[in-house]
Amino acid sequence: MALKSLGYSANSSNSVELRRAEALLLAQRAYVRDYSDPALDEKSALHTGDVIAAMMYSGDAIQLGISTTGSSMCCPQRGNIWVDYLVVLSGSKQKPLAAKFVDYLSSAKISAENSAYLYYPSPNRKSIELAPDELRHDKRVYPPQDALTE
Repeated sequence: MALKSLGYSANSSNSVELRRAEALLLAQRAYVRDYSDPALDEKSALHTGDVIAAMMYSGDAIQLGISTTGSSMCCPQRGNIWVDYLVVLSGSKQKPLAAKFVDYLSSAKISAENSAYLYYPSPNRKSIELAPDELRHDKRVYPPQDALTE
């Protein structure tokens, strides 16, 4: 996110951009507890007040009850807000089986079920159509288009 906040690609390998991102991260060191994922239970540092802000997955924030505890969620003003990958390693000894599993997870029905269970959006349009109305119309899960424009 340091790269993105400076207007660079999150995938940058440019040494000047990487040094600038490093300098930004070092400058904020005194204000950052850590860069780990917050716990998703009542012991969460966000619930106890030990942490007042966190960059986290939207589904985790919803599960943690961020928007119902007097806290709020916001989207980045520019750039990607989600990136998910399903991959099969080149060295996998079970490539056909792994590919079948990726296909299974990517099917509309299973993707819709995972979305509803985890409260994460799906990039699969057919899956979105199968999702419960409550999920499809939840702006925390599917923000309006104007919130997604770069």
